[in-house]
Amino acid sequence: MLRHRSRATQALTATVVLGAIAAPGAAAHVTVLPAASRPADLQRYRVLVPNEREADATTGVDLKLPPGVTFALVETAPGWRRSIVKRGSEFSELHWRGGSVAPGEYAELHFIVRNPVKVGPVAWKALQRYSDGTIVRWIGSPDSEQPAPVTTAAHRRDRAVCQS
Repeated sequence: MLRHRSRATQALTATVVLGAIAAPGAAAHVTVLPAASRPADLQRYRVLVPNEREADATTGVDLKLPPGVTFALVETAPGWRRSIVKRGSEFSELHWRGGSVAPGEYAELHFIVRNPVKVGPVAWKALQRYSDGTIVRWIGSPDSEQPAPVTTAAHRRDRAVCQS
């Protein structure tokens, strides 16, 4: 029976890997996690930035914060300079520059914000900057080729569901 599980695990792994090769653009976009949060809570987020390019490094990331964010902190990431843009009393953008994500690799960047007081989908529009000057705009709808990362804000009784 152990041999059967091992083969099943290998088959599942092969399916996942082949699926990723067959549709490289489908999963290769900037992602903000966790996917669920609570309105008005202080939340730590992870930004996953994969580099799907063959030759150019990712050298910058801009993340537009949703309206209603009144508090933000950015965690130190080795090799990256970071900045927070504030407009009035709201925090509007987070920028990471100077790092380098080689083709076939990814970066994981962290930040903390006070979530907007809003229930429903919350978009985090992102710009991914490459060493050749190209900018990929992850700002579209969920069914577009360049979807913006989305977090769903909902009131939940179980706080563990919303933890990262």
